[in-house]
Amino acid sequence: MHSVLDYDDLLKKYNELQLRVTQFSHVEQQLINSNDSLDHELVMYKRLNNFNSEALNIPNEIEFIEFISESIIDIFEVESSFVFINFNNSEKESKLCAEGWNLNEANNDQIKSDIVDISEQFSLNKSFIVKEDIFSQYKAFSQISEGLLFQFNEVEMEATIVLFALISKEKRPTYSKLESRKNTIFSVFAQQVNVIFSNKKKSEKIQEQIAKISKSELELKRLSLIATRTKNSVIITDNKGKIEWVNDSFIKTSGYTLEEVIGKKPKDFLQRPDKHKEQIDQLSEALLKKEPIELTILNYSKSGESYYNQLEIIPIFDEQGNHINFISIQKDISAEIKFEKEILQINSRFELITSKSNIGIWDRDDINNHVVWNAVLVNQYGADPALLGMDFYDFWKKSIHPEDYNRVQEETSQLYSTSKLSIENEYRIIRFDNKEVRVLKCFTLAEKDEQGKVTRLIGSSLDITEEKEANLKLIASEEKYRGLIENMNLGLVETNLAGDVVFNNTQFRELTYLRNPSSILIGQQPEIELEQKLKDGLITNYNKIDESVYELNFQRFDGVAIDLLVSTAPVLDQQKNKKGYITIYLDISKVKALQKKLEIALEERNEYINKVNSMRLFYESILDHSPAKIAVVSPEFVVTYANNRLIEKEPIWQNALGKSLFKVSELSSSFETNTIGSLVEKINEAIKNKQLTQFEELRTEEDGSESYILRSILPFYSENGELEHIIIS
Repeated sequence: MHSVLDYDDLLKKYNELQLRVTQFSHVEQQLINSNDSLDHELVMYKRLNNFNSEALNIPNEIEFIEFISESIIDIFEVESSFVFINFNNSEKESKLCAEGWNLNEANNDQIKSDIVDISEQFSLNKSFIVKEDIFSQYKAFSQISEGLLFQFNEVEMEATIVLFALISKEKRPTYSKLESRKNTIFSVFAQQVNVIFSNKKKSEKIQEQIAKISKSELELKRLSLIATRTKNSVIITDNKGKIEWVNDSFIKTSGYTLEEVIGKKPKDFLQRPDKHKEQIDQLSEALLKKEPIELTILNYSKSGESYYNQLEIIPIFDEQGNHINFISIQKDISAEIKFEKEILQINSRFELITSKSNIGIWDRDDINNHVVWNAVLVNQYGADPALLGMDFYDFWKKSIHPEDYNRVQEETSQLYSTSKLSIENEYRIIRFDNKEVRVLKCFTLAEKDEQGKVTRLIGSSLDITEEKEANLKLIASEEKYRGLIENMNLGLVETNLAGDVVFNNTQFRELTYLRNPSSILIGQQPEIELEQKLKDGLITNYNKIDESVYELNFQRFDGVAIDLLVSTAPVLDQQKNKKGYITIYLDISKVKALQKKLEIALEERNEYINKVNSMRLFYESILDHSPAKIAVVSPEFVVTYANNRLIEKEPIWQNALGKSLFKVSELSSSFETNTIGSLVEKINEAIKNKQLTQFEELRTEEDGSESYILRSILPFYSENGELEHIIIS
C-alpha cells in the first residue's frame, strides 16, 4: 500500500512539472518575440532619426519628395512606396513619386485615381494598415498584399498628401508583416514629414513677404535680417516693444490680425504670467538690456490654444547707434516637441520592456572602442560591479565558453568582412562570479558607413538556460502535440477556470484576426455571456445549436463578417476535476453562404415553376376554347396535349394522352395503321423541312360514314434551334 501512494505522489509531481514546462515554453516564446520586435523597432527608430536630420538639409521640393519615397522603403523595409500630392485647386496638376514601382504615362492616371479612391476610405492624420481585400478592388493595386497609409492636409500648399508603403502578393513571403508597431512609427514618420513640409512652405512665404516691406534704407536693413535669419513668424516692434508689423505666418499661427495687435506688446496677449515664469523673466531682462535672445516659450493663440514657440529677438540700431526696433523671429515647434515626447515614450517603453523581459542590451561604438551594457546584461554574465570601468568587449570574449569561442568569433567577424548587417546565434558563457555555464540567445545588429565599414554594433541577449534544458527533455512529445494543434483546420483556445486564456493556436488568430480571444469566448454561462457580448457589439448574432454548441456571427476588424461554429468542452485532470475549458472554432461562412444561395435558388425555382404553371394553364385555357382541333406531340412522338374541341370530335385523343402515336391505333379501329403511318410520315416531312406541312385525310367514322379532314403539322423550335414540340391541328 505504501509503494502505491509513493507512485501516485510521483505521478502527480511529474504531471505538475509537465504543466510548468509547457507554460514556461510559452513565456519563452513571448520573450523571444518581444526581443525580436524591440530590436526591429530600435532599427526603425535610428533610421527615422537619420531621416529627420537629412531631410532638413534638402531645399529642393522634388528631391525632398524623392527622399521621402526612398526613406519609406529604407525605414519600414517594404517593397515599394508612393508620395502623392493632390492639390485642392483643380487647375494644379497632382504630383506622384514612387520608389520600387515603374511609373509611366500609361499607368500614371490610373494609379493617381486609385490612390484617391483608396485614401477616401480612411481618415486624415492617422496611420492605417490597408489589407489585400481593399487593394484587390483597384486595377493599379490588384497585386498588392498589404500596405501602410497616412494622409494629411498641408495648409500652406493647399493640398492633401498621401504616403503609401506597399508589399506585393508575389514578394509577401520575403517581407515581415505590417503590424501595429510599424503602424505607430509610420504615423510618427508621417507627422514629421508634415511638419517639415509645413516649415518649408512657411519659409517660402516669409521670403515672399520680405519683398513687401518698405523700400527705404532702414526697411532694406530689416529685409536683410529677415531674409538671413527668419524661418517662420515675424514681428517688428518699435524701441518700446510695441508692434508695428507682423507677417502672414504670425497671423495664421496666433489667430490675431495686424489690426488687433498693432501698438500692443506681444507679452500682453501671447503669454500667461503664471506659466514659464523663468523664460518670461529672461525675455524681459534681455529686452531691457537691448540684447539679442533665443529661447523656447509657451504662447497662446487667440482661441486659447497653447503652442511652443522657438523665439529669437534681435534689437535693431541705426547708423548712429540709436535703438530703433526689435525684430522677433518665431517658429512654432509644437509638432517637434510632441514628436520628441513620443520618441521619449518609445525609449522609456523600450527600456522598461527589456528590463521586465530580462533582456540584456549592449551598444559598442567601434570608432571610439567604447561599450555600454545595461544592468540586465551585467547580471547575466555575473560581472563584479568593480569591473564596470574595464573594457567590456574584452570581458565578453573571455566569458565565452571555450568550445563555442571560435564559432562565435567567426559569426561576429562576418559583420566586418561581408555585407551582412545582423547575426543571430546561441552560445554558452561561463559566469564570472560562480563559474556557472549559461546558454544565451543573442542578436547583433551592425551600423555601417557609406564605405561599408562598421561604425557601431548593437546587441541583445536572453538567458535561455532553463528553457533549453526543459526543451531537451520534452521536445519530442511537445513538438508532436504542438504540431497537431497548430496545423489543425480548427481554431482552438484553452482557458482556465477563471476565464484567463492559457493558449490559442495560429489557426484561431488567422481566422479571427484576434490576439485576445476573450471577445468571442464562451464560459460557464454561455447564453448570459453571449447576450452581453451581443449588447456590447462584440458579436452581431448567435444561435444555440446544441448543448455547449453555438453559432456566432462575428465581424473582424478588417470589416469581414464570418460565421463560426463554436463548441466548448471542459478540461479534466486525472482526478476528473474540472480545471478549465477548450473551445473549438470552425469557420462555416462558406457553408452559410452556400445555404443562403440554395435557399434563394429554391425560392427562385419555386417562383419559376409557379410562373410556368400559370402560363401553361393560361395557354391551355386559350387552346381549349379555340374552334380548331389541336394536339401537341413531343419530339419522341408522344402525345402530350389535346384540346377539348379535338377530344369532343375525336375521343380517341383522350386515351392517347401520354402514349406514343404508334400505340394510338391499338385504342380504336377508327385509327387505321395506314392513317398513323401517313401522320408520322407528314410529321417527319415537317421536321425535315422545318416548316408547316398540310395534307388531306379521308376518314371513315364508326357509323360507316366518310369525311375529309385537313390536318396541319407545325414543328416548334427553341431559340437554340432544338425541336421542342410538334403541333397538329
